[in-house]
Amino acid sequence: QARGQVAALADEQAALRRVATLVAESAPASVVFAAVSEEVGRLLGGERTFLARFDADDITIVGAWPDGDGPTVLGLHGHLDAGGLAKPVRATNRPARVDRTDQGWAALPSVQELGLQSAVGAPITVQGRIWGMIEVASTSDKPVPPGTEERLADFTELVATAIANSQARAELSALADEQAALRRVATLVAEEAPPEAVFAAVSLEGARLFDAQCALERYDPGGIATVV
Repeated sequence: QARGQVAALADEQAALRRVATLVAESAPASVVFAAVSEEVGRLLGGERTFLARFDADDITIVGAWPDGDGPTVLGLHGHLDAGGLAKPVRATNRPARVDRTDQGWAALPSVQELGLQSAVGAPITVQGRIWGMIEVASTSDKPVPPGTEERLADFTELVATAIANSQARAELSALADEQAALRRVATLVAEEAPPEAVFAAVSLEGARLFDAQCALERYDPGGIATVV
């Protein structure tokens, strides 16, 4: 029994190390989500693993294992009030467990389609706010093992770190792009470029920064606006 416990601990540490390496290498969030879903599923003996993000009152599956085996759930979108684990996990920011005796969960089309019998979900908290959750589910009569909630904790911390790093990189990249755009326009102004050249440059840089159409308008007397 002791050897079995040591082997299980070694497997868990190896799984955490693989995911931590991806996080340290700044792998894309989607890659980390896929890796966490697979490692958790294999390690904890779940037939299905899902990683979900909360948005307002909605939930979106951003990671799944196995992926491509049976019905596709990656990208699945639903409402938190539909039933299941998402609502109690988000409301309490604590792990939750559910099985087929929960009629609301059992009635969900995704649960029926995948043949889920029981599940455990644990929250993912990023910078003090709940971001989403990770769920381990069983498709057999054997329920998700006791203690799964606690074993998920280390993985949720790694996911939170990956998300925080990804957000920080995106913010730094956006700031760098913004500063470069301002520098290009400022150079034109310093070189005393004609106004129409500056106006065109400002519109172009705005369109690039916000990935949208951009127009520069001048307000004239009488409530008239002219695109310049």
